[in-house]
Amino acid sequence: MYAELRHRLMKFNFFSSTAAHTALPSALTRSVREDLELDAERTALTTALYGLLEELPQSFSGGDHLQRLCETVLHATPCLRLAWVGFCESDAVQTAPHTVLGEALPEATDWQLPPACFEQSTPYSQIALESVGALNNLNSLFLPWHANMEACTVNCALAIPLRSEKPAVRGLIVFYADDVNYFSRLGIAPFQAFAHVAEIIWQQSSLMQVLTQNAQQDTLTGLMNRRKMTYLLQKGIQRAQQQHELLSIMLLRIDGFSRINELHGWNAADSLLTAFAKEIALQMRAQDRLGRWTGVEFLCVLPRTDQQHAEFLARGLQTYFASQPLTIDGQPIHLKLHAGVATYPQQGASLEALLEQALVKVQQSAVTSLKNA
Repeated sequence: MYAELRHRLMKFNFFSSTAAHTALPSALTRSVREDLELDAERTALTTALYGLLEELPQSFSGGDHLQRLCETVLHATPCLRLAWVGFCESDAVQTAPHTVLGEALPEATDWQLPPACFEQSTPYSQIALESVGALNNLNSLFLPWHANMEACTVNCALAIPLRSEKPAVRGLIVFYADDVNYFSRLGIAPFQAFAHVAEIIWQQSSLMQVLTQNAQQDTLTGLMNRRKMTYLLQKGIQRAQQQHELLSIMLLRIDGFSRINELHGWNAADSLLTAFAKEIALQMRAQDRLGRWTGVEFLCVLPRTDQQHAEFLARGLQTYFASQPLTIDGQPIHLKLHAGVATYPQQGASLEALLEQALVKVQQSAVTSLKNA
């Protein structure tokens, strides 16, 4: 994607530089000198952008991309004092920046912007002195300075909306300059190019979050899948070892699920698993982690929990689901759960040992239940 963007950006005229091909005479008129200076400024910005596109796919990832983008544009020109990037939720009262960098950063203690700043669909600019009167309307890009406007060393801001694939989220990148005429003289094309790169970074980051979530989530129940639970259990054991804490796991198996499938059909069986996952998640403690381990088995990681307390929690869940039926297609279904508990380090010092102990107890429970039937 970045390679394609580099190719497309090279077609814009702001990548061509008269200054790079023009010998400077000893005496120039003021207007010619200013034109050459502006041209050199544009070249510096777009050269920096091109370099950014070269390194992004290789050297950075996630949120680091946006920070690197801000660093690049700030280092390309001494006229910019600050770069601000943020994403506004639909119900936000104020929006904190995802990234904010620049020499003007110490001038304000709070860099949040009001939602009104995100409402425009096209780039717009504001001048600091004009923004003083707009502070009461809570739509000023200079709102972070509202308590100390005399400390403001920037005089103009350019805001460019960032397009999002999420209707409830709006993005904005703001460039702050010390020269009140900076953006009008230089033009906004270079900054729109940086904004376009920010959009791509944002979209790729959102896509990676979705892919990561899908890779860690069970598609049917919405709980964490076996891969994610294995990772959490490994981390939990490491923490318990380092902090000299106890850690328990609880393995739960739904009894007679194949019979439920035969009687009610696979659609109803899937609905039952989904309903069970939602209900059991409500019964867990805040610090516990729950995931789907196999088709009808669910694993709970219980930090800082001894064996006695873990067994108490398991009995509580068994009693709850035996007495509280789940309603599927208008039919109440009581669930019987087999539970197995294992505690670190008494029943095992490794992930495999804990899981083996818990599974043995689940199987013992199933055998006992079958004998008593």
